[in-house]
Amino acid sequence: MPSITPPLSDSMNHLQNYLANQLACYIDALTLIQSDVRLLIQATSGLVALTPEIQSCLLAISDDIVPKSWLPSCIPSFHGVQKWLMSMKQRMAALHELYEEDDATKLYCFNLAVFWNPKLFVKCLLQEHARKEYIEVYKLSLQTQVNRKCSIN
Repeated sequence: MPSITPPLSDSMNHLQNYLANQLACYIDALTLIQSDVRLLIQATSGLVALTPEIQSCLLAISDDIVPKSWLPSCIPSFHGVQKWLMSMKQRMAALHELYEEDDATKLYCFNLAVFWNPKLFVKCLLQEHARKEYIEVYKLSLQTQVNRKCSIN
């Protein structure tokens, strides 16, 4: 996974704030997954008790199913655990690229699949545009186009 440090919130625009928040969500999810994996290793080694939560997580992984505690609403699991983790890694990398972009507001194409809350992303875009153009947000509308197929990257 890429090394990501949470940015300082000083003088960030709405979009940068949103992207930083999305990165923090991924960091929190990865921290939970790492913690669960450590617990699973300790439980299978007999170092900690096998609680019902640990047991359900272990059973899910042994059946190649992503444990429910790992599933954020934005990343559905239609594949096994390994493919799901690779997909999450790709989403994080794509989001990190957006965050590192000098001016993400100049981009015209975004992959909404990388966001935990795409509606809030659209709202941030509108707020940022309204601020730059001195327009009231409620007077703005947004036109969107859905591409047929787009890779995560």
